[in-house]
Amino acid sequence: MGDIADTKTGPFGTQLSAKEYTASGIPVINVKNIGTGCIQENDLDYVSESTAKRLSDHIIQENDIVFGRKGAIGRHAIIGKTQNNWVQGSDCIRVRFKPGIVASYVNAQLQTANVIDHLSMNAYGSTMLTLTTDMINSIPLLMPEEAEQSEIAHVFSDIDNLITLHQRKFETIEDF
Repeated sequence: MGDIADTKTGPFGTQLSAKEYTASGIPVINVKNIGTGCIQENDLDYVSESTAKRLSDHIIQENDIVFGRKGAIGRHAIIGKTQNNWVQGSDCIRVRFKPGIVASYVNAQLQTANVIDHLSMNAYGSTMLTLTTDMINSIPLLMPEEAEQSEIAHVFSDIDNLITLHQRKFETIEDF
């Protein structure tokens, strides 16, 4: 991963404290908002525009991927259009890809057993596993040419959509 992306840990200590959270403003993505492959937009924290401006190094962009640093190490999320320009929380690691890399392709690879096993074997801590940027950078990935990355990502997206459709049908049937 380190060959195809830049990683950055969220703001530490005095850079962003809990007392700076506000009732509204610019959303902050914390580990509690990171699902498997996507951001869970419920229970968001917020900071003021001036705090977000001060934390400009921690503004996330569409197609970044964020990982939680502690806890469920297999959880990561790709940033979509609606989360563009939100703030990366202190308990997150952001991955920003170099040109020619299809983020949705990498996102799909990050959900494989090989990557989750790699992270599990390299994370440290006994009660709560913790990731570092070095561990994220060491993730081995298969990287075909950009056009092939796009095609593979499209196939995975179609499969995900089909699974979601069938889950909704099943839930509808279950309700009867």
